[in-house]
Amino acid sequence: NGSLKGGGRWAPDLFEAAREDGAKALFAAAGAACYEDVKRLGAPDPAALLATLFPNATAYEHCRVGATAVDVYDASVTAALRADGAVDAAMHLPNGIHALDAGAVLLNTTVAKSSVKEGALVGVGAEGTCIVSKELVDACTAT
Repeated sequence: NGSLKGGGRWAPDLFEAAREDGAKALFAAAGAACYEDVKRLGAPDPAALLATLFPNATAYEHCRVGATAVDVYDASVTAALRADGAVDAAMHLPNGIHALDAGAVLLNTTVAKSSVKEGALVGVGAEGTCIVSKELVDACTAT
C-alpha cells in the first residue's frame, strides 16, 4: 500500500510510517524537534508533519516546541539568573530547540515574563537571549 505524491512519486506507507516514527522519537527525546532534523528523515513538509503529530506544541520558525522543553529551558535559565544576576539563555538551550528560535522561545518562559514585570532587561543581545536582573541593572547604574 502507499499513495501517489505530488510530481507523480509513489510513496509506500512503510516510508511514511518510518518518517512519523522518526519524528516522534526526535520529539520524545527533547520535547521539541527542529524542522531540518525531520526533513533529514525524508519528510517533505516537516512543519506540517510535526503539527499533525504534536498539535499542542508551539510552532516557531525553525522548530516545534512542547511545554516540557519550555519548562526545562525555564528552570535552567531561572537557576542561572538567580546565581549570576544575568544569563545568556542560549547557553541553556535544550536539544531540539533551534538556536535561531531561542529568543522567541525564551519570551514564552515564566522567568522571562516575570523578569519583565520586575523591570529586568529581557531579550537583549544579538539573538535576544539575554536577561539581566533588575538588581544587577540597579547595581551597575548606582556606581
